[in-house]
Amino acid sequence: MLWHVQTRVVAVSQSMLFAGSAAVSQPLINLTAVSTGANAALGRELCCPPFSYAANDLAGMVTAFLFEDVGVTAYNGAAPLISDKTFLSDAISIGLIEAYHAGIVSHQLC
Repeated sequence: MLWHVQTRVVAVSQSMLFAGSAAVSQPLINLTAVSTGANAALGRELCCPPFSYAANDLAGMVTAFLFEDVGVTAYNGAAPLISDKTFLSDAISIGLIEAYHAGIVSHQLC
């Protein structure tokens, strides 16, 4: 799975260089928000103390699953906005890899 992620980072970075000033800037990622969001999703704390992505291996796997699912949703949502067929093909490929990773993590959690 790590190889897929590293390959994807290189591909996306190259695409952003190619896009130049049209590229979207890197978002700020607040991992604390993952914990807050996981607790808010159920309307209660998932455990005591509140869920933390760094608490243990299981919490890390749950966080990985959430990120993979967000990745699938993001690439799926972006697809209609991509007019360049090469970029669209790349985005679809990455989205499918995200789905594959989500399946792996989901299987590990079951």
